[in-house]
Amino acid sequence: MTDWARQMLLELRRWLPKRSMIVVADSSYAVIELLARMANLETPICMIARFHLDAALYEPVTPGGKKVGRSRSNKEGARLPTPKAVLDNTQTIWQKLTIQKWYGETA
Repeated sequence: MTDWARQMLLELRRWLPKRSMIVVADSSYAVIELLARMANLETPICMIARFHLDAALYEPVTPGGKKVGRSRSNKEGARLPTPKAVLDNTQTIWQKLTIQKWYGETA
């Protein structure tokens, strides 16, 4: 399913090379490879996907990083805190943000 989404988004980007695109998807599309591919395009496609509060998130892999087993490289970097841990952490600094014209709002 994510491969089809990747192909569709790359085709859209080819048809509309300069157009700003924001794609909102459910958690099925919160796949690092898909999100990274869209972010690394010459004109990136912004992907907004829902993460579960217990999602396992990782730092990006560093080139030449630690090997797993005999020949396989790590597919993920160091483990990051879950969104729930960040939410519950009293040291987390929050910033209020107002989005203008949300859903066509005029006032």
